[in-house]
Amino acid sequence: MQYCSETKEKLLLYGLQRLATGLGARIADRVRAAGDAAAVLRLRLDRFFPGRRVNRPRSRTPWSRPAKPPPSRCGPVRTAPDCLRSSRRTLAGDDAPTEGLCMAEALTPRLITAIHADRLRRVGTLLRQGASPSAPNAEGETPLYLAAVSGRTEIVRLLLEAGATPDAESRGEGTAGLPLCAAACWGHSGVVHELLAHGADPDRREDDGTSYTPLMWAATGGHQRTAELLLEAHADPDAGCGGRTPLMAAAERGSIAVVRALLRHGADPHLTDEQGRTAWHMARERCGKDVESELRERAGVAQDARYEFRRSPRAEGTELVELTVSSPDGTGGASWQGETGHALIAALLRESMRG
Repeated sequence: MQYCSETKEKLLLYGLQRLATGLGARIADRVRAAGDAAAVLRLRLDRFFPGRRVNRPRSRTPWSRPAKPPPSRCGPVRTAPDCLRSSRRTLAGDDAPTEGLCMAEALTPRLITAIHADRLRRVGTLLRQGASPSAPNAEGETPLYLAAVSGRTEIVRLLLEAGATPDAESRGEGTAGLPLCAAACWGHSGVVHELLAHGADPDRREDDGTSYTPLMWAATGGHQRTAELLLEAHADPDAGCGGRTPLMAAAERGSIAVVRALLRHGADPHLTDEQGRTAWHMARERCGKDVESELRERAGVAQDARYEFRRSPRAEGTELVELTVSSPDGTGGASWQGETGHALIAALLRESMRG
């Protein structure tokens, strides 16, 4: 049977409409308007395999969760829609730096989480994906500070090799300060070594130059190895805070090992505090005193608090005394430490001052 060209077109359109049966009136209307079999095929694929179109970009960036606004000093952070707009502009050849900034901002929370969990490989992966090793999170915490205060030596090395600034201060609530000071405070000698090797200033003070130096923290905590690392990096042995020197802090604590290290590197035993006392005076005042009683007084132990003491021998023949205090229900807790080397320190300092 012969059909004219007009009849053939009508039959073809009828066949196409039959193909679209079950896809809804909207799809059928689009088919009639297009008159294109390829369009029918694409629409059917979308109907039964949503989200599987060819060449659709697959982003690995977590745009689904808007970023929290950071402190005002850091300026506003763009949320997910802003980042997506930046990505579209970049595809058009515009605003490439903005997309990179958005990527780093989006990955910062993941990087912080990986550091808290001590996931070294995850940290490396995020850095390769574009996470900034220095950018703070919404609370002002920097990745390097959090790794340093936790003693994560390998993670600290990764962050530094990725370009983290060793002397950038963290400004989070309860996590503020310099990475080197944080590591020195807790005696993380491996972290201290890495930071110094990557250019951290051993004399830089916390709180924008108004507070403790790393050596002051190490001396206060009685961390001999950390103090020696800082002194070998040419830290000033007399740079203290509030009229107190590292030598005074170590003498007051009773840490004979730190006192010896400071004296070997040129600490001046003649320096005085605001009351005119030298490190020798501070050590002599504590000779013969009960370290446990002093720690309880310093901690302000409540009547119903739970606490315990632990005593550990030191190589110099002294003891480390540690007080741990818990709440009545056993949750939470804090610790205070002292050493019993005051008599040895007083004798050593008297000899040094005479010499």
